[in-house]
Amino acid sequence: MEKSAVWKALSTPELLDNIFSRLSRRDNTRNALVCRNWADPARDHVWRVVETPCQLFKNLAPIQCPSKSVHSGAHNISRIPTQADWRKFRPLALRVRAVQVTAYSDTRCRGSLSTILSDIAVSRPHDGILPNLRYVDLVGTSLPHGYVTLFLSSNLTSLSSCIPGDSADYGLSDFLEDLSMTAPNLQTLSLVASRNRGNRVTTWQTALGNVATLLPHLTNLKLPLYFLTTTVLEALSESRLSSLEFSETRNNMDNAGDVRDVLTLTPELKANAFSSLRRLSICGSLPDIGSMMSTENFPVNSITDLVVRTVLAESESSVRAFIAFLAERCTSLSCLYFLLMPSNQSLNDTAEPSIVWVDDEEQEPLTMDTLRPLSGMRQLQRFSILHTHPLEVDDDDVHSLVQNLLNLRRLVLNPTPRVRSRSPRLTLLSLIHIANHCPRIHSIALYADAATPLITYPTLIHTPLPKVYLQLGASPLTNITRTEVAKFLSRVLRPGVVLKTTISVFYDIPFPTTNPAWTWITERLPLLLEVRQEERLLQKVRQEEFELQIQTQTQGEQDTQDDNDNGDSEGSPSR
Repeated sequence: MEKSAVWKALSTPELLDNIFSRLSRRDNTRNALVCRNWADPARDHVWRVVETPCQLFKNLAPIQCPSKSVHSGAHNISRIPTQADWRKFRPLALRVRAVQVTAYSDTRCRGSLSTILSDIAVSRPHDGILPNLRYVDLVGTSLPHGYVTLFLSSNLTSLSSCIPGDSADYGLSDFLEDLSMTAPNLQTLSLVASRNRGNRVTTWQTALGNVATLLPHLTNLKLPLYFLTTTVLEALSESRLSSLEFSETRNNMDNAGDVRDVLTLTPELKANAFSSLRRLSICGSLPDIGSMMSTENFPVNSITDLVVRTVLAESESSVRAFIAFLAERCTSLSCLYFLLMPSNQSLNDTAEPSIVWVDDEEQEPLTMDTLRPLSGMRQLQRFSILHTHPLEVDDDDVHSLVQNLLNLRRLVLNPTPRVRSRSPRLTLLSLIHIANHCPRIHSIALYADAATPLITYPTLIHTPLPKVYLQLGASPLTNITRTEVAKFLSRVLRPGVVLKTTISVFYDIPFPTTNPAWTWITERLPLLLEVRQEERLLQKVRQEEFELQIQTQTQGEQDTQDDNDNGDSEGSPSR
C-alpha cells in the first residue's frame, strides 16, 4: 500500500515537473531513462534551455565536433537535413523554450554556429526550426542577423541581440522590420552595441523611435548606456513601455555608445508621456534628469525602479537636491540605484573623459545631509550608491537612515570607492543597527573601518542579521584586527551568510582587489557561525529550563500557600 502511494506521487506530472526543475541537466538526462512516466517530463527539462546549440542539432543530422579545435569551422554538419530528419527532430524541437548562447558557452560551438545554420536553413520547415521558443540570447555570438531570424517565431517573447553593423545592406531598421513580421508578440527586446563597429546612437535614433510602433506588444526595452538621448526619449515617450533599462553584456565593456550623445538631455514631453512607465534606467547629468522628471507630463509618481548613471562629476549639492526631489515626488519608488563615479567604460572612453570627469581628489564627497531625505522614503526596498570618495557617514548616521526603512532588502553604501587615502568613519558596528531595524534585509555592501584596534565590539547581540549576502572586501582590515572582526561577525551574522566580491547592479565598475585578511576571515567564518549558532541554541535550552524551574518553584510555593490558607480556614472556630 505504501509503495503504491509513493509510486503514485512520483508519477504525478506536476510533482515531477517541480522536482526536475531543481535538478541539473545531467541528472535529468538520467531521470529520462528511469521509466516511461519520467521520460517526457525529464526530457522537457533537459532541452528547455539550450546553451550549446550543436548538442541540440546533433539530433537533426550528424555534426562533427573535434574535441580540441577552437577554429570557427570546428563544428560541421555532415549533410543537409531531409524532411524525414525534421519530422524525427520535431518532438525534441517542441521542448526547447530558450536558446542562450553567451560568452560562457562552448567557444567552438559559438564560432561555428553560422556554419551549421547555413545548412539547416536550406530545408527548414515553414513554422521555424524551434516553434515553441520563448527566449533567445545570441549576444555572445558573432552570428549574422540573417541567421538570427531563423530563431524567430510568433511565440517568441524575449530577444537579446547585437545591433547590426553600420551597413547600407542591412541595418537596425531592417532588423526591426523583420522582428515585426516574424516575432510580432515580442515583449522584451535587449539591444547591445559596440562603438568599435561604428554604432553610435545618432545613426539609429529614427529606428529606435519606431520600435514601439513596429512591436505593439513590447513592454520592456533595453538599450546601451548612452542610447537614451533627447530624440529617443521624445519618440519613446508616446509608447506604452513599462520598462526602459540598460542592456548588459558582462564580457563586453564596449556596450555603451558615445557619452557625448547624452551630455545634454532636454526632451519635450507631451501629455500622457510614458503613461505605462514603471522602471527607468538613464544616463545623464542630475540637473537634466531632475528637470525632465519634474515636468508635469512625466509620470513621476508611477516610477517604482530608478537607475541613474551620471556622465560627469556631480557636486554634493546637486546630489542632495536630486535625492530630496525623489523623496518628495516619487511616492512609489521602491528601488533606487546611483552610479556617481566613472565606470570602466568612462575611463576608456575616447571622448576626452577629462572634459566630463574631474580628478578623483577634486570630486566632492557625500555626507549624511546628502542622504538624509532617504529616511522619509518608507516604501524603499533597495538602495545603492557608488561614489569616488568614501561616504562621510558614521554608525549613528546609518542608524538614523535605516530606522524608518523597515522594508529595506538591499543596502549598498559605496563599498568600493576609488579614493581610499583615509579611513572611513563607518565601522562594522553599523551592522547592528541594520539588524535591529531591517528584518527583511538580504544584501549589504559597506566600506567600513575594520582596521582600527580601538573599536570595541559587543559580546552580546540580541538580533543577529538573517542569512544575507555581505560585501566588505574593500574595507580596510589588518592581520592584527582580523581575529576580533571575525568574532564580531560570528555574533552579528547567522549561518548561511555569503561574503561576496560585489553586490552592485552595475556590471562595469572596477572589482575590488582581494585583501588577504578578508580571505582569512572568509575561510573561517562559516565554521565560526555554526559554532555560534550551537551556542545560541544551547543558551535557549538553558533559558527554557531555567524558566521552567522558576515556574515549577513558584507553582509549588503557591500550592503550599493555598494549603496553609485552607488549613487555617478549617481550624478556625465558627461563631
